[in-house]
Amino acid sequence: MTVTELRSQLKSLGVSPPNALRASLYLGELQATSVYLKNGLATILGSDYARVKTAVQDPELLNTLCKVLDGFVAQAVQADVKSQRVIAAQPQGFDGYYNQFIFTGDYATNINTFYGLFPVTAHVVQQAATNFRNNIRQACTRIINDWANIQKTFLPQTQELAALTRIKSSGSDFHKGGQQVLLLTFEKRVYVMDSDDGHLQSFNFNLVYKPSDLELDCLLAGNTAAVNAVHSNFQAQSLFELLNGLIAAKKKTSSKVELELLPTYKILPIVYGSGLTAGVNGKLPIRNSYGYLEFLQHDHYDGLLSALGLYWGGSSDYKIFNAKDKDSICTRFYRIIGQVTAIACTFSIVDLHIENIIVNSYLPYPIDMEISLIEEITDVDNTSLFTSTGKGGVNGLRGGNKVTWNEVVAANGRLAIQDSTSNDVEQNRLYMVNPPALIDPRDYGAEICRSMRDMLRLLQEGNAAGKFTAWLNRLTNVVVRYLPMGTGDFASILSSTVNSANCGNANKLQQVIAFWRGTLYTTWNSNTSLGRPPNFAALQDAFVLSDYQNGDIPIFYHRINTTPPAGLDIMDSDGNRVTMPAQITYLDSSDNLQTVNVAVGRTTFFSQSPLTSPVKTQIAYLGTNFNRRVSALVRNILAVLGLDSSLRNIKSVLK
Repeated sequence: MTVTELRSQLKSLGVSPPNALRASLYLGELQATSVYLKNGLATILGSDYARVKTAVQDPELLNTLCKVLDGFVAQAVQADVKSQRVIAAQPQGFDGYYNQFIFTGDYATNINTFYGLFPVTAHVVQQAATNFRNNIRQACTRIINDWANIQKTFLPQTQELAALTRIKSSGSDFHKGGQQVLLLTFEKRVYVMDSDDGHLQSFNFNLVYKPSDLELDCLLAGNTAAVNAVHSNFQAQSLFELLNGLIAAKKKTSSKVELELLPTYKILPIVYGSGLTAGVNGKLPIRNSYGYLEFLQHDHYDGLLSALGLYWGGSSDYKIFNAKDKDSICTRFYRIIGQVTAIACTFSIVDLHIENIIVNSYLPYPIDMEISLIEEITDVDNTSLFTSTGKGGVNGLRGGNKVTWNEVVAANGRLAIQDSTSNDVEQNRLYMVNPPALIDPRDYGAEICRSMRDMLRLLQEGNAAGKFTAWLNRLTNVVVRYLPMGTGDFASILSSTVNSANCGNANKLQQVIAFWRGTLYTTWNSNTSLGRPPNFAALQDAFVLSDYQNGDIPIFYHRINTTPPAGLDIMDSDGNRVTMPAQITYLDSSDNLQTVNVAVGRTTFFSQSPLTSPVKTQIAYLGTNFNRRVSALVRNILAVLGLDSSLRNIKSVLK
């Protein structure tokens, strides 16, 4: 293999890796994946392959794999150029490094030598490529099987799906056997009438494929007519639809109510929690759950003559043109934020960070609400809608750091790889077009607080009238996510074991898990009287090790059920019940191995059903402590927005 041959191979694949020379270290996986997508998948799908052929043979799909593998390989290259074997050879720049250690001699032998030095990288690269292929195969199989139901749910009868033309990675974490959220583009055919006759015309149609449970999202904010068209009587009303009915009725009786109709969207769960049947040893097949969501467009077009400050014909989902009524748009937007805050704090909807709020048609849409109905909400910060760290769905600005691995040569000739990060502007905020300006939520703090208060009042009245009883009963056996620790902390375990310091140490993974297990145990053991769940139990090797070895971020679930002992446990990513250990071993802060006897005091993870407490308790609290709850949450909001949080100001805000 020569550099010229490498570039020729990459060109034939149609890929543009982040670094062409570095791609020599994972070229084999790219070639194997290309062959699989063209030939292997065609064999598996048979005549149905024609429906997805354009999408799976799009070079951009393979570029997605390049970015994933390059991130792992860059760490190993960084470790290698620091090694004695490379320093002693004194290669002239990175061109010299690759020529000397990869291209000189037998290419296959050199690749094996490299990965022999870094077994962690070798394993994760191979596994990531395998997972990528499996995820695409599974998604295509499901899409083909669901073709008619997708059309029935998301398209009118006058339109039809013609083909899947593009698959794009969402960039989300890998879970449950290498599964990842995908963004789909279809060609749809629309019958268009013209002056003489009608004809079919093709347009793009976007959809989100999510290989996880969408039942709760649909029950919270789904369009009932859309889901019931496929699953008869799936739900009577989503929570947002139910509340919209109460809002409409309330506004008829009072002009002072500052409430807006909540946005809903089409969600189609295909396999979902309440429909799953436990198998051997009570294992729930939660890896089978998946579904589709309406793609919430987040686009902007300046229009004609924008360079001259003229925006004729412009359109936008999130940027406000000067000709638009800015205050009307922003007031509506932030009123809805206030209402969502009230709902989230009452029904324990958390994880509403900047990536889980999408602005579409100037409205905020909460997405990915599967982490709900479990945690007590004592502060609006618990919902991640507001935060002092800049990650909140309301006041956050940037997120999702993109890492670029740059090869550099120091003045002394030493080689190194430096990572640089860039932040994307997320889809959660409103802007002005001209002059360009970000809308500051502090300017609408009063609207947020008042609409939150009015929404809490509506929730109080609705509960007193029994409006939520049927909806709460519908939650039986619904599966929701549970976080024993932050998603970022879970991800850090994987990233820390594949980095340049540890990619040559196959034993490091279990050590890092043991350290975090000790951290969670120490926190829990410091005050067991609070009745907190024993989160350390989730980090037993039996429940996380196989995920990490697969290159996944572990994920845990709770199945809602108010009848003990059901509904008092959590499950791992494979549907196995997390059992309470009698003894655990962990690494302390000094890297000493500790073994301790554990006295959880029960065999279940929770002491009582989270739906009973805190959720139903939080709802009932509004009936007895309404003013106290309002004041506390308003103080939270004003404080996190950096506004005056004095009692006098609260009374003024809530006039």
